[in-house]
Amino acid sequence: MHVTNAEKLAHIKTWQESGVVHPLTCGADTCRQNLVGREVDGTIVLACPDCSYVQEYIPDVVLSDYAKDLRDALFPPEE
Repeated sequence: MHVTNAEKLAHIKTWQESGVVHPLTCGADTCRQNLVGREVDGTIVLACPDCSYVQEYIPDVVLSDYAKDLRDALFPPEE
């Protein structure tokens, strides 16, 4: 199944903002900010908003519905 870059960015945002999983954070020794998804030359990467750290590897679980499903299970949306 092909996942578009827009879908990848949406999954990353959901993961980072879910509040039920640990966010992906900057790997620089002096910076621990939450990473954000960015498109660079047609590829999605995780980038630190405060320094030049860029992580090209994105775990498959981040690109799945895991964080959304867990959040919805723990905090069911009101109907």
